[in-house]
Amino acid sequence: MSEQQLLEEFVRSCELLQRTGNDSALLQFRETLNDKTIDFALFVLKTCVSQSNPSFSLVQFQASLLLQHGVVKQWSVLNPEYKVSLKGSTLQFLMENVSNNSLHRSAAMQLIRTLAVMWKSSWLDKDELSRQTRQEFLNSLSITVRIEET
Repeated sequence: MSEQQLLEEFVRSCELLQRTGNDSALLQFRETLNDKTIDFALFVLKTCVSQSNPSFSLVQFQASLLLQHGVVKQWSVLNPEYKVSLKGSTLQFLMENVSNNSLHRSAAMQLIRTLAVMWKSSWLDKDELSRQTRQEFLNSLSITVRIEET
C-alpha cells in the first residue's frame, strides 16, 4: 500500500473512532505498520498540519500517539544518528507549527509528551553520540536557567 493509501485508511480509522468511540480499527492499523510506524506518523503529521479540516485535529492527535507508540516500540533498534535526528526534527516541527497555529493543541501536547519519551529513552543509551547529545542538552538547560535567574 502507498503512503497516500495508508493515510486515507488512517483517516477513516480516526473518523470511525470519532463517530462510534470504537478504537479497534486504529489499534489494528497501528499493529500492521511494524517498523514503519515512526516514519508513517511523521508523514501523517506533516501532511495533516496543512489541512484546515476541523476533523484533522483528531488525526493529528492520533498521529502524535502513533509516533509515541513507534518510539517506545522501536527505540532500542534505531541507530544513534536517527535518534538524534528524530528528536531534533520533532522539536523543530512542534515549534514551527505551534507558532503558526497549524497544529491542534491536543496534538501539540501529545508531541511534547512524545519528545519527553524520546529524551527519557535516550538517557539510557550508551553510545558516544547519545552521551554527547545529553551533555549538550544539559549545557543548554544550564545556560537557560542562568539567564532566567538574572
